[in-house]
Amino acid sequence: MTDDNATGGNAVFLHLFINALKLQPCNAFFTFIDARAAWFQVDVSRYGGANRCLL
Repeated sequence: MTDDNATGGNAVFLHLFINALKLQPCNAFFTFIDARAAWFQVDVSRYGGANRCLL
C-alpha cells in the first residue's frame, strides 16, 4: 500500500478503497450509489478510468 506505483490487483484495490472512503459522505443519507460514485471518481482521477468495467 505504501508504493503509489504498484500495479498488482491487491494494491489497486486498496488504493481505490481507501481513497473512495475519503470521498464518501458522512451522513445518515449515505447510499450504495454514493459509494459507487466515489469508487468511479477515484478510478478516473488515479487510473484514468482503467478499472471502470471491473468496478
